[in-house]
Amino acid sequence: MRLHISHACVVGFAIALGVTSASGAGAQDSTKKADSTHRVTDSTKKAIHRRATRRSESAVSSTRIKVSKETSGGEVMTRAETTAVAPPAPTPAPPPPPPDTMVTPPPTPTPAPPPPPDTTASVTTTTTSTSTTTSTQQGMVRQRSLGQFYFGLGAGGSVPVDNLRNGYGTGWNATVPIGWDSRTLPLGVRVDLGYDRLKGRSSVGVTGDLANYSANLDGKVRLGSFLSHFYGLAGVGASRLVGYGSMYGPNGTSATGTYGTTTSNPTTNSSTNTYNGTYPNGAPNVATSFGDAKTEFSWNAGGGFEYGVKHTSLFVESRYFHVNTSSTLGANTRFVPLIVGVTFH
Repeated sequence: MRLHISHACVVGFAIALGVTSASGAGAQDSTKKADSTHRVTDSTKKAIHRRATRRSESAVSSTRIKVSKETSGGEVMTRAETTAVAPPAPTPAPPPPPPDTMVTPPPTPTPAPPPPPDTTASVTTTTTSTSTTTSTQQGMVRQRSLGQFYFGLGAGGSVPVDNLRNGYGTGWNATVPIGWDSRTLPLGVRVDLGYDRLKGRSSVGVTGDLANYSANLDGKVRLGSFLSHFYGLAGVGASRLVGYGSMYGPNGTSATGTYGTTTSNPTTNSSTNTYNGTYPNGAPNVATSFGDAKTEFSWNAGGGFEYGVKHTSLFVESRYFHVNTSSTLGANTRFVPLIVGVTFH
């Protein structure tokens, strides 16, 4: 009987020990599962937090994690409930600024209609080229007609030289130049009409004036631009010498009785007046009018400077004139005019 009781106690103690071991093992397994669940839950929370931070730095995470424990068959179960996070609403765009009612924009100009297609391009090109050529030719003709031919007026003093100074002093001159200048070459030609009047020296008995009418044809050489340049002149001409006063003519005498010679003239039966040695064959061979004067050959040479502005030029010049009167009056007539004038192109 005692043996049976002891055997039953041993069996019961063994069963109790097995249950206790099983319960301890189950508890350890439950604890491990709970730790794993907690670790998963922590990782999930960090991932959700990082995503929420990237979406909006100013947004606040609304994730709630609910942890509950359940007991099933002696084991403790941990369950995490996760609430989905809604993405933050987009920030609305700012409203447009109110229209400015104080400034009225200018009206938009209406674009011009496009030109019709040109179906005669080659004809138009030919016409334009012809028009341009014609306009250029007309401009050249106009420029040539205004720029190369010219006329003018000059005046100044006239100074006697050589033997003419014996009886005459400085007088005055008037000149009308008419000419043509080449644009391509520094050459030109000029015709001028001149009048020189020399004053008689009353202190030596010459009381009348002496005048020279001349027409000259000169060549011209320029040095400089077309409008402003120095120039040289040289040419030939025709002159008529006329004496004005009572001392000229067949019976011409001097008011003071001063003569170069006192020999009697067999033709006029009068003394010859040499005008203080100016002309050995003076009276009566000096004409007293333009119609009675003899035309004499003459030549001249000189130069000047011309300054032009558009179609007008100012000039100053001087030339040496030689009139061949030796065969008539016994000596040649020489003088130098110095004139200032203007020409129109």
